[in-house]
Amino acid sequence: MRKYLFSLFFLFCCACALCAEKTESWKIADGAVYSSVSRPEEPYEIRVIRIARNNPDLAVDMVMAKDSLRGLESVAEAAMRMEKKGRQVIAGVNGDFYFMSNHEKVGLPLGPSVSNGKLYTSGSTKGAFYIADDGIPRIGTLTFEGFVESQGKRIALRFFNWEDSSRNARSVRQPDQKRGNAVTLFSSDWKWKIPYSGVRVRLDLPFSGTSCVRTGVVTGPFRPDESVSGDPREAVLVGTGSRQSEILALTGKVRISFGFAECTRPIRTSLGSWEVLLRNGVILPKDNPKAPRHPRTMIGFNRNEIFFVTVDGRQEGWSKGMRSFDQALLMRELGCTDACNIDGGGSTTAWVRGMCVNRPSDGRMRRNANATLISTRRKLPPLDRPLLPPVSRNP
Repeated sequence: MRKYLFSLFFLFCCACALCAEKTESWKIADGAVYSSVSRPEEPYEIRVIRIARNNPDLAVDMVMAKDSLRGLESVAEAAMRMEKKGRQVIAGVNGDFYFMSNHEKVGLPLGPSVSNGKLYTSGSTKGAFYIADDGIPRIGTLTFEGFVESQGKRIALRFFNWEDSSRNARSVRQPDQKRGNAVTLFSSDWKWKIPYSGVRVRLDLPFSGTSCVRTGVVTGPFRPDESVSGDPREAVLVGTGSRQSEILALTGKVRISFGFAECTRPIRTSLGSWEVLLRNGVILPKDNPKAPRHPRTMIGFNRNEIFFVTVDGRQEGWSKGMRSFDQALLMRELGCTDACNIDGGGSTTAWVRGMCVNRPSDGRMRRNANATLISTRRKLPPLDRPLLPPVSRNP
């Protein structure tokens, strides 16, 4: 009987050990810690990168793939490219949602995209994680707004480097300039043909920053399926719906001004977010047991730290992925007061000190439109022990 009870106790201890949460942490730079969290009972595989907000040597940057609107690059490729430029990248995760390879505008992010103070696109979704020149992280909406002024008339701008029709995507949306009622400003960073008519403008100076005022001269018509030249002093204005005739009537001198409604300060970095998970410690998504589970990438913060978190998914026996409500619970558990969801799925990637430390559901790191990188100005300290690669529980 005693032997039988001992055997049961031993089996119970083994079961508890298999189901126990395991957390390992590494200091990856001054003010930066990486943690690997395994929760076999779910199962969840969670990767957490946390950095001190008050450390001036640490920087968070959204990096456009190949420094272009038209490009794809994995987090590892983006990190290595930045390191060749002299940056010491300590960690990174993926970035915003974007048009994938089934779309003719492959690589175009869907949200407000600012890298190193440069506005690449206003996107069509307004949710964003961003950091202005005051260094304070924020999660909220960024509404692009601006005006074109000429000969006493003032025309509102709605988009910057954005055009969502597609003639060869799975879900085809044919260009129709009669639809909509918006004016879009295109810069030399726009790398695709524009299917609408408009006017070309010669600027006095290239666009700079996220709040900008420029004067210029209309130099002539812009015809459908032409491209913006590579000259940084050229811009194109296009109007849809009732705005088309207003733009086509522009002549002579024009004044162009734009910025974001919610932040008048210069924005240093920004990437689009899909859903706000936490605001002032309050969980926003509703608990829906039937909601789908996916690999996830999240950004959050509190008064002292910024968090970059991934959860693997779509891998039976390894990690099943999370619902929005689960994400919010996790971010609050980690200590965040505010948090948002960015691109996930096959894009979910955690990169730490030269290693992919999670298991992307594609089986490899996906090439994305942008990446979120953390770098330091200081010399990197040696790791106290090697990072653990993501090893399956059932080899």
